[in-house]
Amino acid sequence: MRKKIPQKLVSYKSSFGYLISTLSEKFNVPTVVITSNPEEASAILDSINFWSSSTSNLNFTERNEIFLEKYKPDNKSTKDRMRCLEALSTGYFQNKRPIICSSIHSLSTKTLSKENFDKLSMKIHTGDKINQKDFIDSLISSGYTHSSIVESVGQFAKRGDIIDLFCLSEQNPIRIDFFYDEIESIKLFETSSQKSYKNLNNIFISPVQETNIFQDLEKIKINNNNFFSNTNVEEKKNILEEFASMKKGERTDLINFYSGFFDNGSLFEYINENILIIKIENHNIDLEMNLMETRRNDNYLNKIEKKNILPNFPLPYMSKNELTKSLEKNKISLMLDQRNSIDNELNKLEFSIPKIFDFTKDSIFRYIDIKNKNEKIIISTDYPSRIKEIIGSDKTKIFDDIKIFSEDKINIISKNAGEGFRFTGDNESFLLLTDKEIFGRKKKRVYKSYSNNLPSSVSSEPFKLNDYVVHIDHGIGKFTGTIQLGSTDKEFIVIDYKNEDKLYVPSDQIDRIQVYKSFQKNEPVLDTLGSNKWIKTKSKVKKSIEILAGELLQIYAARENIKGKSY
Repeated sequence: MRKKIPQKLVSYKSSFGYLISTLSEKFNVPTVVITSNPEEASAILDSINFWSSSTSNLNFTERNEIFLEKYKPDNKSTKDRMRCLEALSTGYFQNKRPIICSSIHSLSTKTLSKENFDKLSMKIHTGDKINQKDFIDSLISSGYTHSSIVESVGQFAKRGDIIDLFCLSEQNPIRIDFFYDEIESIKLFETSSQKSYKNLNNIFISPVQETNIFQDLEKIKINNNNFFSNTNVEEKKNILEEFASMKKGERTDLINFYSGFFDNGSLFEYINENILIIKIENHNIDLEMNLMETRRNDNYLNKIEKKNILPNFPLPYMSKNELTKSLEKNKISLMLDQRNSIDNELNKLEFSIPKIFDFTKDSIFRYIDIKNKNEKIIISTDYPSRIKEIIGSDKTKIFDDIKIFSEDKINIISKNAGEGFRFTGDNESFLLLTDKEIFGRKKKRVYKSYSNNLPSSVSSEPFKLNDYVVHIDHGIGKFTGTIQLGSTDKEFIVIDYKNEDKLYVPSDQIDRIQVYKSFQKNEPVLDTLGSNKWIKTKSKVKKSIEILAGELLQIYAARENIKGKSY
């Protein structure tokens, strides 16, 4: 793979996730995937999530910010990007090898320099001696904000000799117990109960803000000398005053506007020779780079003309020339494409669109090649019970992960890959079918949550992972975690029901869920989504309550009519 000329593989697009995860596993190195647009990056990441559960699959997302505008930056995209910087800097994330997907637009946006990242990062151990005030100052410099109670990433709280902290690499916050200026213990704790549950020997704390406004002022002036040397005294004074107000926390809306002054690094600084780089559809990437350069230049000149910004105002993104040089310096290890080419060393892989062999048959069976007796069929679906009904075999096994399945000809994976393909090799072949081929349904876009930051304030009686819960409209289910769906940054509570159905409840509707309680020792039977059983149960309970209330009213009325004796 480490040839002077990048290797190029030609294959069907839906196989890209499979190829990337396989190559990353084979070489056992962190991997960076570059695409032409953010939608493609998200789609490939979804596919990688299906094929690889042994890696941390991250998205170096768009910053979701309108650059050179004054408004408060988006925290979610910042956390996503900072997780990627940590993963590349350390070589792992949450104890797994990282695969990072990024569009060329995201990649070109400047970020915290590797030098600053290393300066702001801390690895602390039990027994370390560190001044508490200095430690808190370091947290603030790294972008952490003070809070009365820690519930989400980037917050810290101090109570006596205890400092609670929610860092990027942990799913739950950590509690650091000091004995004067010595770290006595480091523990993980749950946000819902605020109870500690696991001791740690050490913890890595990385910065959570991409734009480090606490940099040395003189260094900022040197890095942006072209601007400051061509700006008059009054204008420089106004800008420096606004920098000071940003540091005090008075003008957070200016951080995005001035990010070009502070952000002078790129993701390329974090990529070393041991990282596998894969470009997707190189022609599309080059085309997007040209369009991106034109749009950005037009916007920049327009703002100068309208006097929204001063001439030579530092930009928060790389120019096309800078981006091209960085791509050439970091030799691309592999290119994946759907197009044939004659100017690269070419390897065409035998992946293809699932072919229909018999139009007279329904859904699954029309894709099966009856002549190929040894072809393994993998069905990836969000509706495993329905697939078993279509197949007409109770013996067909359902698995949660693609890495584990039986030797049977047909296996069902209860996770949707999004789009299927057929692989035909010399010694083996397999067919992947998804809900798209079988039902004509697109995959639901799911964003993985890397932190369990379900607020404790929204429920007086919080529930834990795998607790049985009762939803007011849908009945008894099992709480299996939280997740993020679509482009929103809202957390959704995931509840499993009968027949492997899942219900996604917005976290702001947690008041509709209660912990299941019963005097019976046996585990409850899960309700079926969409059935009338729970409605009938609620109706019966309602009638019983109404009868009981009526009886109580009669008793109270009777008591009112009884004349008592006075003493």
